[in-house]
Amino acid sequence: MDTLALHQTATPTLHRWGSRRRNGRRRALEAEGWRTWLSYRENHRRRLDGRLVTVDECWEAELEHLDGRVITVSGSTPTVVWSTAWRHLHVHEIAGVEPA
Repeated sequence: MDTLALHQTATPTLHRWGSRRRNGRRRALEAEGWRTWLSYRENHRRRLDGRLVTVDECWEAELEHLDGRVITVSGSTPTVVWSTAWRHLHVHEIAGVEPA
């Protein structure tokens, strides 16, 4: 079973479309035979005195295809995660190359 991990940060254009685009990408991937899971985690960064400095958010999607391929994608928003997975899978398909 091959596994691929991708990471990408948000760009302002991806935020404009919100959940409609995200859900569309996810539904399209599922229609193509991918099972999808989305998880969220955050890391709290604190100063030595305990004061919260920042919160690092990370969304991670795991996609498993019927043929056994597994892809893990992480990013700063769900929109980034689904768009990154969609682009990776379809760029390779257009180029005639199997994703790793």
